[in-house]
Amino acid sequence: MVRYGVLAVLVSVCGAAADVARGRVFHDTNGNGVMDNGERGVKDVSVSNGHEVVETDGKGRYELPVGDDTVLFVIKPSGWITVLNDDRISQGYYLHKPAGSPETKYPGVDPTGPLPESVDFPLSTHREPDRFDALLFGDPQPYDEEGVIHYGHDVVEELVGANALFGITLGDIVEDRLDLLDDINTTTARIGAPWHYVMGNHDMNKDTTTDELADETFERIYGPPYYAFNYGKMHCIVLDSVYREGDRFHGELGARQLAFIENDLAHVPDDHLVVLAMHIPMINFKDRDALYAILQDRSHLFMVAAHWHSIEQFYLGQDDGWQGEKPLHLYVAGATCGPFWTGSRDAAGIPHSTMGDGSPNGYSVMSVDENEYSFRYKAARRPADYQMTISAPEMVAATQAGATEIVVNVFAASERATVEMRLGEDGTWTSMTRWRGLDPFAIAFHQREMARDPEEAKWGKPKEHNHLWKAALPANPPAGMTVLYVRAVDAFGATHTGRRLIRIE
Repeated sequence: MVRYGVLAVLVSVCGAAADVARGRVFHDTNGNGVMDNGERGVKDVSVSNGHEVVETDGKGRYELPVGDDTVLFVIKPSGWITVLNDDRISQGYYLHKPAGSPETKYPGVDPTGPLPESVDFPLSTHREPDRFDALLFGDPQPYDEEGVIHYGHDVVEELVGANALFGITLGDIVEDRLDLLDDINTTTARIGAPWHYVMGNHDMNKDTTTDELADETFERIYGPPYYAFNYGKMHCIVLDSVYREGDRFHGELGARQLAFIENDLAHVPDDHLVVLAMHIPMINFKDRDALYAILQDRSHLFMVAAHWHSIEQFYLGQDDGWQGEKPLHLYVAGATCGPFWTGSRDAAGIPHSTMGDGSPNGYSVMSVDENEYSFRYKAARRPADYQMTISAPEMVAATQAGATEIVVNVFAASERATVEMRLGEDGTWTSMTRWRGLDPFAIAFHQREMARDPEEAKWGKPKEHNHLWKAALPANPPAGMTVLYVRAVDAFGATHTGRRLIRIE
């Protein structure tokens, strides 16, 4: 018995290469990775070659066609788990590249040789409640070793031992430095949860010019560039949304990946939640409408992306090309690195990394309850209730109060949120109006950063976004130091509050 490249795929080489792969998915009761006497196959498990998706038979057997550049992978079923390596990354795949990857700056896959006689995938039972949390990281993106250190101290440390069933990094794992991937993986693994990775545009082999070869290093480390897995009644599809063309890239899935999505979903019950995780938000895909056509009959959908280094939410409808019965929810989750680990350092030497939309760098916690979902944003090393900034003058003349505008940035709020404010304990709650624009907090902050270091500050340039609310103070309030209260109720019914002192003259 010989292993090729990955721990979890046990292979037996016998004879010349073939164009059909065969194997078994089996219950590895003793955890040794070998299908021993008495261990049984697991039926009805989906296995894919990145195009076709088949289910195992009653003895756990499957067969799939393969070419000279194929990744075979098991789609983790609910209640089971694949073998994880030391970095908590699934090893439930087999890379079939008889000739290996072409030579690149950062190495790809070594030649795998002939197709094994049997490509087997061990599974172990795994307790999975119907309600669970998962972690969502956008763009960790260190460009040097110091960035990896910042990521560890700023984001990972507070999550060590977190009660999360799994985590996903939504691409741009690094900033072109593919030699940093191992360090990032080892750091993230300290959280303790199984971890899934999305390919980003800065995770490609930049010394290639075709999309087919841009993921060679990614495949060596993570396996398939797109794949799927199940936890409870949630089915997650990880997409490769970055299409390389010459020295440029754009958002596109391509015909083969679209076929995989359609074939995969044919095995997913209609009442299950389908989460699609990607790097480039799909509203920028060239083949967006083809993806919509595959998904439009699904009732329980959620899409999460990154790439923009800001937080945005959209409920897409017919005006956006979506023809489904319910609006399609897209969450662009910001960046754990903020603007590339830049900004003034705090006492611990970590950059503030405030994004251009005025949101602090951080991560999201997705909560799943059977086929329903919600999420909340968590600013790195901040209290969990730090969910907004309030822009208001330090002092206001009572006669000018009614013409003084207050602006609130609720970091992860959507069009379905309600935001109100009141001045003082006995004030009346006033509804605030949502608008898209530049956050005054971000503008003022950026001006201070420009005075400190213009070259570094350019990465945090303020940008328009859609999670701002505004309202005027009440007219002629009583003089004195008073408290401005803000409360926001998000789309999932959670209430967030903020306060700011204002002197009325």
